[in-house]
Amino acid sequence: MSSSAGGLSVLDIATGLHEQLFQTEESIFSADWSPDGTRLAFALGSGFICEYNFPTHERRPIRPDSSVSTDSVYAGNAVRWSRDGSLAFVENHHTYQTISIIDADGTNRRVLTTSQDLQLFQMIHWYSRPLRGIEGVLFYQNTHPTAGSYFADASGSPVVRFPYRHGPHEAFSPDGEWVVNTDIDPVDSVGVLFVQHVDDLLGAARRQLTYWD
Repeated sequence: MSSSAGGLSVLDIATGLHEQLFQTEESIFSADWSPDGTRLAFALGSGFICEYNFPTHERRPIRPDSSVSTDSVYAGNAVRWSRDGSLAFVENHHTYQTISIIDADGTNRRVLTTSQDLQLFQMIHWYSRPLRGIEGVLFYQNTHPTAGSYFADASGSPVVRFPYRHGPHEAFSPDGEWVVNTDIDPVDSVGVLFVQHVDDLLGAARRQLTYWD
C-alpha cells in the first residue's frame, strides 16, 4: 500500500500487481487496513478522516452520523484500526487535540485523553498485549519537559508513561511482546531492521533482521 499527493494505491505482494484505487489532489497520510481486510482508513491533507471500501469501491469521509451527508466530519492527522474493528485517531480541535475512538460507522465516540496547551499527539499505534490485559493506543507527546511515549487504555483508565520509546515506523507483534524498528547498520551505516522485546529497554537481546549486500 502506498499513499501520496495524487492518490492511494495497493500492491499485491504475491503477484506484484499494482493498482491505484483513486486519485486526489490532496496528500494522504497514515492509511491503515481494517482487521477483515475490506476497508482502508486514512487522513487527507485537509484534515478529514476517510475510508475506502473495497467491496463497494466507495471513498467517503467518516462522519458521526453516516446517514446524514451534511453532518460534520471527523478531523485528525492519524488513524488506526483496533483488533475489534473500531478506529482510534488523533482528533484535531481549534486549540487542542484528543486521542479518540469511534466505531467503524463513526458512532460512539470516546475520548481517551486530551492535550494540554501547546502539546501535540503523534505516531499513534493500536497496541494490544493480551497476556497482560493491555489494549489501547500508544502515542507520542512531543512537548518538553513531559515529551515521550504514553499509553491510553481503551477502557478509559488514566494515561501512563510507556517504557519503550516508540517512533513512527515500528511494527508490533500481534501479542505485543516484540517490536520491529529501523536503525543504522553498525557496519555499513545504512538503515536496516531490528527486532527486540518490548521489555528489553537496553536492547541487550536485540537482533538485526536485514543487511545490505
